[in-house]
Amino acid sequence: MKTIYRVFDRYDQAERAMHALALAGLPVERIAVLTAQQVDGKMFPVEIPGIGHAAANARMRELLSGTPSAGSGMRGALLGLGVSSAEIERCAEEVRRGRTLEAIVVDDAQVASASAILSRFAGDERAEPTEPVEIVVPVIREELEVGTREVEAGGVRITSHVREVPVEQTITVREERVTVERRIIDRPIDEGDDALRDRSFDLNAVAEEPVVTKRARVTEEIHIHKDRGERVAKVNETLRHTDVKVAEIPVDRTFDASRYQDHFDKTYAGRYDLKTVAPAYEFGERLARAANTSDWSLVEPHAKETWERTNPGSWDRFKAAVLAGWHRR
Repeated sequence: MKTIYRVFDRYDQAERAMHALALAGLPVERIAVLTAQQVDGKMFPVEIPGIGHAAANARMRELLSGTPSAGSGMRGALLGLGVSSAEIERCAEEVRRGRTLEAIVVDDAQVASASAILSRFAGDERAEPTEPVEIVVPVIREELEVGTREVEAGGVRITSHVREVPVEQTITVREERVTVERRIIDRPIDEGDDALRDRSFDLNAVAEEPVVTKRARVTEEIHIHKDRGERVAKVNETLRHTDVKVAEIPVDRTFDASRYQDHFDKTYAGRYDLKTVAPAYEFGERLARAANTSDWSLVEPHAKETWERTNPGSWDRFKAAVLAGWHRR
């Protein structure tokens, strides 16, 4: 459970907030209202030390009468509502200056709804002081920067190896042979011939053989080089950027009671003033906007119950005004 509270400049703002809380299905029996303003017949008169004459609804009057843990009076009432000790004096000062305090105790799931309703009717004036809020929405735009980097783009690999190739070549070679030939002759020996003695002769034959000499020669050169060129490359990419749309939030329309002047003159003139009946007209309009049917007979029991919670015993007197607001839609 959590307590949500706001301070209103005027009581009629707080009253409209009560009706809105009821229409939203929030527990109206947990709404506590305290004001030092003049409220005719709508609240219970109370006397608060340090503030003087004030008016409170049934829940606030019950809290002001005292609780066993908190005691009676303004401090006890606010402690009973769950207002922190640090805020009690500030809230009391606001009421002392003629403003209206309204608080409601809701479940955690209802906090956002109750806070929004009270803030709307209080003109976003919170019971807790707040610093000015600045919301910064960054507008982000991506920019395209195109550069280059080196990557492998293929190439050639040069490998050399030695292989053996059989070759054949002819060459003319010379060779000598020794031939021994005997011839039969018959002639006398010369006296000078030294024929009768031992002799030995050597006659050598000479032959040629091929001699192979290998010599390496450069017969071909393979030149390898790289050429560098330029070309225009087209890059297609998607860039992101933030689009910020600013739309004004429509302000809840201000209720204009003067539109009901004719109905008021015919129905309530001489008994009440228009300001007193205006909440009933407004309640009827809000009821019509919130209802999902146009059949008044289906809506009336709920409307009466909701109205009586904050305006006990006054339904029969102001039903005509509520119905006029309902039909105006």
